Amino acid sequence: MHPRFAPLLALLFMLAGAFPALAQGGPIDWHAAIVGDAKAMEQPNACPGCCSSHGGISSTCSSSGRILCRDGTVSPTCSCSSCGVSQTPTCTGGRYWNGTACVCPTGQSFVNGQCRVPTPTCSGGQVWNGAACACPVGQTLVNGQCQTPASTCTGGQVWNGTVCSCPAGQTLVNGQCRTTTPTCTGGQTWNGTACACPTGQVLTNGQCTVANAFAIGPGISGNWFNPNEGGHGFQFEVIGTPPSLMTVFWFTFDNAGNTVWISGAGSFQGNRFVVDAARRLGGRFPPNFNSAATTVLPWGRLSFTFQDCAHARVEWSSSDPNFTANGAMNLEQLTRVSGTSCP
Repeated sequence: MHPRFAPLLALLFMLAGAFPALAQGGPIDWHAAIVGDAKAMEQPNACPGCCSSHGGISSTCSSSGRILCRDGTVSPTCSCSSCGVSQTPTCTGGRYWNGTACVCPTGQSFVNGQCRVPTPTCSGGQVWNGAACACPVGQTLVNGQCQTPASTCTGGQVWNGTVCSCPAGQTLVNGQCRTTTPTCTGGQTWNGTACACPTGQVLTNGQCTVANAFAIGPGISGNWFNPNEGGHGFQFEVIGTPPSLMTVFWFTFDNAGNTVWISGAGSFQGNRFVVDAARRLGGRFPPNFNSAATTVLPWGRLSFTFQDCAHARVEWSSSDPNFTANGAMNLEQLTRVSGTSCP
């Protein structure tokens, strides 16, 4: 054979290996041979057997990261990365392709076809409404706390911008704003709701008195003192028929040791005698006494409670700086006006 034909002969042998029909001397379907060879070239050697019964592998990935066969089915075992297919699939619901599969961003999870941030822990009384933390219906967030609006404050309270509260000078007592412990009179005390007399006493003409207790009468008239403090004392006189008025004189000393007398007059109720007292200043011993030259100086209040004809208790409060402001002591009757009886 002429050397010139050697290359041609080599080509024929190669074609015979690639196309068996040529070696067997039969007819050759050149279209089928060329397409089949192209399919074989498209299928990487790393995926033998993948999609073999489904027309071979394609160059497209499914959303699950598995190779898509030519007939449209998804390979149950062959992944795109192992088959050398790098085409990024279209991810949905906020996911992205990480080279293997469609995944949600870090910190999110795939819920009902959508990447979502996990339900956070809400604070200040807020709850998760599916999109954000929010206060319950009818409340607003104030300084990080869900609060009831001002319109729903009760018991006289008002909205101060943060909570419902009572006006200045009042406190919430049994669900109602009340004036902070008022000043009670007539021996009454504040019980948390109102001024009231102590147990066993009743309010008579503005004064707490013991029901059916001892009542002041003419037999109280006379001199009274504290046996432990002889040298000063009181003189009472019950006036009127029936008796309704009473006078008192307290012969005593100021804090500097000067002799003074304190006096008062007024009505009494039951066993109680409460009177505003005063002392007279500027007088001189007769015959130099001049009533016009004297002045009356308010001293304070005296409150007497008589247990019976022989025992009593006095309490005082004085505005005069020359005396002890507040005090109390027990008294006993020293002498009684002749012709009076008790009770």
